[in-house]
Amino acid sequence: MVSAVDSNQKTIIELSRPDFPVTAYFAYPMYNDEHHVGFSSACNGVGGSYILTPDNKLLIGSSPQTMMGCSPKREAAEDKIRELEQLSKSQLTLQRLANTTPDSSSLPYYLLTQKLDTGETLIWKNEVKKIP
Repeated sequence: MVSAVDSNQKTIIELSRPDFPVTAYFAYPMYNDEHHVGFSSACNGVGGSYILTPDNKLLIGSSPQTMMGCSPKREAAEDKIRELEQLSKSQLTLQRLANTTPDSSSLPYYLLTQKLDTGETLIWKNEVKKIP
């Protein structure tokens, strides 16, 4: 996530801490016909099944979550993303930008703007998945 603002265009503090970045991933069906989206601040997972409509509306359900103890700021980030994303509706807009990073010139650079029905706007940037 690169930006998170509320309906008044004020920064959502819980989601704007560089030391606790929030990431998202979209997964294709593995065990059933459901697609899954997940969000994390590197402690617990938050997410649910999703449907993307032809007009780019994203509908997210809910699923069981892990509840490990984390630092208070990390827990605040995960609580906030859970509050916003689970059982949510939003409009998505994808924008492809020129990649100016010399070390990853083959990776297309995208910004995904997510405008939630509750008024918040989250902006996501793609990145190479890091495999340990």
